[in-house]
Amino acid sequence: MRKLILIFFVLGISIYALQADVGITFTFANGEVVYDAGEYFYEFDVMAAASETGTRLGTGIIYINYNSDAFGTEADSLGNAIAEKGTLLTTVGPPLYLINPNDNDLSRLAYTFEYTNVAGYGNDLPTTDTQLMHISIKIQDTNQSSGLSFEYTDPSMSWQQYYDDNATKYNPVIATDTDDSDLSPPVVTYIISGIVTDGIDPLSGVLMTGNANTTPANMTTGGDGTYSFTAEQNTAVTI
Repeated sequence: MRKLILIFFVLGISIYALQADVGITFTFANGEVVYDAGEYFYEFDVMAAASETGTRLGTGIIYINYNSDAFGTEADSLGNAIAEKGTLLTTVGPPLYLINPNDNDLSRLAYTFEYTNVAGYGNDLPTTDTQLMHISIKIQDTNQSSGLSFEYTDPSMSWQQYYDDNATKYNPVIATDTDDSDLSPPVVTYIISGIVTDGIDPLSGVLMTGNANTTPANMTTGGDGTYSFTAEQNTAVTI
């Protein structure tokens, strides 16, 4: 009987030792709508911070819910979502962290960040918000909002964040932040400029007339013969 009690007591100490008193917090930051090659994307950072100094980041996983009306479904499988390593997952020498993407549900992304080395070589996890990864999702409907949130309750993110020994867990895990940004395309403007000359020398004071889509509607050339208008993307302009 005494032997059984001793074994239980030792086992209890071992289990407790794997549950640290240092927590980790995940947040969203730096969201923006980006136009690239005829498509719109929503790009944002996932940030992480420790509740105390002195820990090194190991393996973990984040689950991100998103608005399927805005981004469609199965964003990873369809190639509509891309994750890149942030500051916390970037190392000076050989790459020690991997990102493994997946669709955890029809409108939920799962990103495992895997630490592949031994304890003591992982990146320090600061107490200030630091970029974990940068994510880009293709927008299907710009009239929607992003609807981002973490799926952090048991058994999702809350017990799957480790020190770089990949045994000791951060506790507690806080991932209550949300991002419901408007996905309306940003206004893109272009500059239309040039120099008026007589074939050799610049001409100043020449009246340049634009149209309803230019700013300004008209102007005169400067002393060096230059002019400059601005116009929004996808508008017809005549000078």
